[in-house]
Amino acid sequence: MPNNGSSGTRDWLLKATRYRYTLPVLAELERDNGCKFVTLVRRLEASDRAIRQSLDYLLEAGWIERNPGYGHPSRPEYILTRTARPVGLWCLGIWDELRKWSQFDVALERWPLPVLEAMGSDKARYSDLIRRFPGITARSLSFALSRLIDAGLASREILPRNPPQTAYRATPWGIAVLDVS
Repeated sequence: MPNNGSSGTRDWLLKATRYRYTLPVLAELERDNGCKFVTLVRRLEASDRAIRQSLDYLLEAGWIERNPGYGHPSRPEYILTRTARPVGLWCLGIWDELRKWSQFDVALERWPLPVLEAMGSDKARYSDLIRRFPGITARSLSFALSRLIDAGLASREILPRNPPQTAYRATPWGIAVLDVS
């Protein structure tokens, strides 16, 4: 993980999943130690606009830069900055692990991976999770939890209380996906 400590890891994940292709772009830049725009579009089977949005965000965040002295100015190659190398390596591990099991679409969505990290191996109630993410809507959290459960990355448990309560927990595979590097 790029940062020890739960809130630091969550911050990295929130940034790495900001746009649909942010995490895979970081992963592919790490894989090849730099990539051209057209290569990213083809490899990720994404639209020009979607890749441009992620690249612009990553440039502004200081996580990537144009490779100085390489390529034509209208067809630049992008590389990770020194500060983004740990997160690039981490994103590559997550991306490859999810692709291996055909669950890569989880990494293309905004909230599932940060929610997975927030729940961890302990039981987390819905209300606990929604408090950990001030910017998330109830609908987005419900969708993220459904995606994680469907992908086998999290499980749902009904707690025997009166009234019954629901708790969520990362599965061993879910924990392993975020612990790759």
